[in-house]
Amino acid sequence: MFYLFSLSENTKENNLLSSRNNLKVLGYAGKSETDIKNYIEQFFVGLLEGDGTITVDFISNRKKRVRIFIALKNLEDNRFMLNLIVKYVGGRVAIERNNKYVTWYATNRTDIAKVFAILAKYPLLSTRKQCQLDFAKDFIDSSLDISEEEFKKLRNEKYKNQKTMLDYYDKNFVIPRYFPAWLSGFIEAEGHFKLVKRANNSIHVSQFIIGQNYEKHLLKAILTYFNKENSNNISYTTSKEGVIYYKIHLGGLEVRNLLASHFNSYPLLGAKNTEFIRWNHQHENKDFVIAPVRCNNLIGGRINKREFSTLALADSQIKLNPYWITGFCDAESSFVITLQENVKYKTGWKVEARFQIGLHEKDLGILELIQSYFGVGTIVKQGKNNVEYRVSRSQDLSKILDHFDKYPLITQKNGDFILFKQAIALINNKEHLTTEGFKKLVAIRASLNLGLSEKLKKAFPTIVPVPRPLVVDQVIKDPYWVAGFVSGDGCFLIGIYKSPSAKRQETVGLVFKISQDSRDEQLMESLVSYFGAGNVYKDSGEVLSFKIAKFVDLTNIVIPFFDKFPIVGVKSKDFEDFKQVAELIKNKVHLTPEGLEKIRLIKAGINRGRK
Repeated sequence: MFYLFSLSENTKENNLLSSRNNLKVLGYAGKSETDIKNYIEQFFVGLLEGDGTITVDFISNRKKRVRIFIALKNLEDNRFMLNLIVKYVGGRVAIERNNKYVTWYATNRTDIAKVFAILAKYPLLSTRKQCQLDFAKDFIDSSLDISEEEFKKLRNEKYKNQKTMLDYYDKNFVIPRYFPAWLSGFIEAEGHFKLVKRANNSIHVSQFIIGQNYEKHLLKAILTYFNKENSNNISYTTSKEGVIYYKIHLGGLEVRNLLASHFNSYPLLGAKNTEFIRWNHQHENKDFVIAPVRCNNLIGGRINKREFSTLALADSQIKLNPYWITGFCDAESSFVITLQENVKYKTGWKVEARFQIGLHEKDLGILELIQSYFGVGTIVKQGKNNVEYRVSRSQDLSKILDHFDKYPLITQKNGDFILFKQAIALINNKEHLTTEGFKKLVAIRASLNLGLSEKLKKAFPTIVPVPRPLVVDQVIKDPYWVAGFVSGDGCFLIGIYKSPSAKRQETVGLVFKISQDSRDEQLMESLVSYFGAGNVYKDSGEVLSFKIAKFVDLTNIVIPFFDKFPIVGVKSKDFEDFKQVAELIKNKVHLTPEGLEKIRLIKAGINRGRK
């Protein structure tokens, strides 16, 4: 099994170190650092075959420039993958074209030499890239004096031997020993997992598809690797220009199992991994289960904070602290009473009580952990990109009520909880089925959350809302409550500001922030006392923000606190980025052009920029 681990930069356990831009080591159970390096190199060759280019630019008669690059969509997992390549292969990463693409480059002699050495060890398998490489080798160390016209003529002829090579490989291609890792890189570049559903949500078409211009031998090798060489699964189309595009279509449970087994040993490292997991789990009726096979979900008994939020978290070994649950629910949960007109009921209304937590699909893992903690409820798709944990059965809601009785909410949401309990008592006693009991329920509903909708106000114009309980004991009793609350409502901000006094006219600032409705002003002030740092500010409207911006407080208080009491979910990645920038500032790297650019790249992918 292949696992990618991510820990803080100074962690030494299992020879594993930090994440993203300065990820030091990948953990491969029972394998050495050399084995990890070999895998990344082999994977890189496959990725280069699909999404890369080896090109030569004319600079002058005696000077030519060789460049090797791989351009991908600017997604977080792709940035992560390309930065792994920087570590093990060399080169650099840049975000380009209005932040739409992230590109890995090798342009200097040192990096080009490293890549050429890797390609000598693990030769390219596609004829097109071999032709590009051969052309580049002619100029890498050459000061050959040729004109631009002669250069262009040579460049236009670089594929002249491709047909001969294709004919030879069609009959004589031998699958090399590094093919499995190469294949994962190639699939990361060229693979596609197609799923088409019928109107009733049943699956109509489910296929793994991969294709290439001309390189039929590669597709035959893939079929051989998966023991499908006897199947007639290679199709082709010919463009108006005569380009032949070969394509593989594979489907069925056996193929899904073969792919899952392969990726478990030779993991996808970029965004294609999420695509595969979505596709595979659609067959298990799990719309948004995203479980990268590359990630181990425990490190020394602690949550792997880099990859946590994209895991399928049914692992019973992972347990959330009950105060963390309460803190997170203070931030993100809702206690809901729905009233729907229905003539089947004596009152003319159907009543449903529901506890729910709605999140972006990227944080499905949190909902699965909460579902595991309570042992009840369901997770459903809500809109295009959201998922929701719901508990509505009477016997299940009793577990929710018991939890919050034992570990109380401390925001004004506890007022909603008290009203919700009153409503549940009415429902359990079936009083809501009587006219008088139903009116009591509507009066409770009128004080719950945002009150009655306009439609319900028209339906019940004489209802007087019950008094809403006021929460006055807003004292933080446990650090895990803070970790849960910040996992929901906290924010780690990285700012790059104009500064005429700074050497480069720009400076970097960090802010830890929690925003809340002004009705929880007492709680916000208690955060100042709890951390012994920061202040409360009034933002727009009725919003208050608790902020810590002093660098010494961030590094001595905030960061150590959340290292000890981990944030969970996508926000944990923001925290890791925040820590990384703090370390760069501490070491004054932000004062260099390279350091500032690195921080700019990190900033682009944090909070709402995270994809």
